[in-house]
Amino acid sequence: MDDAAARKCAHSFSIPVKGTLAVVLLAKQRGLIASAAELIQALVDVGFRLDEQTVRAALAHTVGETWPPRA
Repeated sequence: MDDAAARKCAHSFSIPVKGTLAVVLLAKQRGLIASAAELIQALVDVGFRLDEQTVRAALAHTVGETWPPRA
């Protein structure tokens, strides 16, 4: 599902927007999940599209994980 319309609507009402990657990273930072990289890989495996360079940088800079996750 493309969420562009939902984001546009939220912005028009000044509602802060976080994407899936940000939510996964926040869950890792709060100790709610063991591995952000593994969860992101699971999402990619079912068709979720994320830019690999963005994922690699976000994981490294926020939670110290690598992309792709090590097996």
